Amino acid sequence: MGWAQAKKSFLAAISRFQSQIPVIQKKKQVGYTGKSGQLVGYKYAELSEIDDAIKGPMLDNGLSKRWELGEDAENIICTCIISHVDGHSEKTTLSSTRDDSGNKNNIQPASAVTYLQRYTLIGALGLTTASEDNDGDGTPQTPPQPVYVDHSKEMPR
Repeated sequence: MGWAQAKKSFLAAISRFQSQIPVIQKKKQVGYTGKSGQLVGYKYAELSEIDDAIKGPMLDNGLSKRWELGEDAENIICTCIISHVDGHSEKTTLSSTRDDSGNKNNIQPASAVTYLQRYTLIGALGLTTASEDNDGDGTPQTPPQPVYVDHSKEMPR
């Protein structure tokens, strides 16, 4: 199969895939005290929840995902690669500084990596996430109140 046909197959598979995916709900609640002392709270869709929602439709459409991770002097670099069985792949890359919040040491960049994996995957597949769940009945539910964590009292890892 030639490059043009492989790309055409890839784009058709992505289109079918996107029509099969519901809006992914932001269920993970986060809260913390910001640098200037203000309370910050928000919700996001965890990578595992996104993966659960897309696994079947990706398989059904001949798509797969993987990440390449790297770093330079200041940043972690994450590239999400979406491939189709006919051979075409496309990449989405983001980078970020290491997350040194809390009591992490220099080799614990996991939260930054997970963040980059989540957002490169969302971008590569054209996914959407919603911050409000209405259980399909049109009535928004009251979101849970943020739980604020005092990271200054965490034990070193």
